[in-house]
Amino acid sequence: MEYLVIFLLVGSFVALIVWAIRHQKKTNQRKEKLFTDFAQQNGLTRTTSKYALAQLNELRGELYGYPFQMIEKMEGSSKNKSITTYIIFSNTPFGFDFKIGKEHVFSKLGKHIGMKDIEFNETEFDKRFLIKSKEEDKMRRLLSLSLQNELKALDKDLGNAIRNQNQVLSYTIYGIPLTKEKQFEPVKRVMGFMQKLLKEGERI
Repeated sequence: MEYLVIFLLVGSFVALIVWAIRHQKKTNQRKEKLFTDFAQQNGLTRTTSKYALAQLNELRGELYGYPFQMIEKMEGSSKNKSITTYIIFSNTPFGFDFKIGKEHVFSKLGKHIGMKDIEFNETEFDKRFLIKSKEEDKMRRLLSLSLQNELKALDKDLGNAIRNQNQVLSYTIYGIPLTKEKQFEPVKRVMGFMQKLLKEGERI
């Protein structure tokens, strides 16, 4: 009886390992297609690295006329590691730092030192979004009424803040690997808004 229990435990453990390997292989294949398709559509270079069973993608090149990177990294403590995806545009036309995020119950607690909350005297917009910058006048010119409307349309897609710091415009997806098209599409829409920010930054 004891041997049977041991056999079942070992068999279950082996089956779990096999399932995990197969599951991760399928996940890697789905991600490979998504990142490869996006790279080909936009003339980007794709490279990969490995962390345990996970394949991590990295895209580099020029997008919307700016140096671009989309990088997956495995981050977190040893027991709670997850994939973080960084979207980065360098050499942006913005000569000031800012943050564009969604208003939430904890947002007022996370004050960025020296950065001021900017309101646009539009009740719905000010209630939904948190805009921060030291350069209030420049930020108001950047977020034109047209871009405010674009941002409102992006409400459901914007999971984290869009930031510009030292002429680097970035957006980060924490803990959710992009394995399906329905996950990738909202990110593309956020990037489309970032493109419009860049174009408006060139204009002002």
